[in-house]
Amino acid sequence: MRSLASYFASLFLALSLMGCARLVGLPLKIAFLTDAEVSELSVLDLCGGREIFPKTVEKALREKGVFSKLEMEMIMKSKIHLGMSEEALVCSWGLPDDLNVSVRERGDQREYVYHPDRYVYVEGGKVVGWKQ
Repeated sequence: MRSLASYFASLFLALSLMGCARLVGLPLKIAFLTDAEVSELSVLDLCGGREIFPKTVEKALREKGVFSKLEMEMIMKSKIHLGMSEEALVCSWGLPDDLNVSVRERGDQREYVYHPDRYVYVEGGKVVGWKQ
């Protein structure tokens, strides 16, 4: 019987040969890291591995203390809420397919576009609305 680490190593090798490793490389590497190494990863890197290793990533994110309790709950459910930080949005829903920025007198407004037909509006680093 193959170990989980052996399975992930084989999967990573196969994806590398197909040119897809860049898309999933870090999330798969989390399987080989110690808790100390996982805790050193950036928030964005951790969020990239959230769906594959939810408990490991949740623990590391909580230890970093970057997100509020409500944001952590929403991130782990892949949901968003008004007032959520821009970083928490990206952690919850991933990187957008497109990002539109409007420069305004009172500050930039960002429109995160997630296909198909999901838009999230951010002002001052906080989610101020969305439509689906």
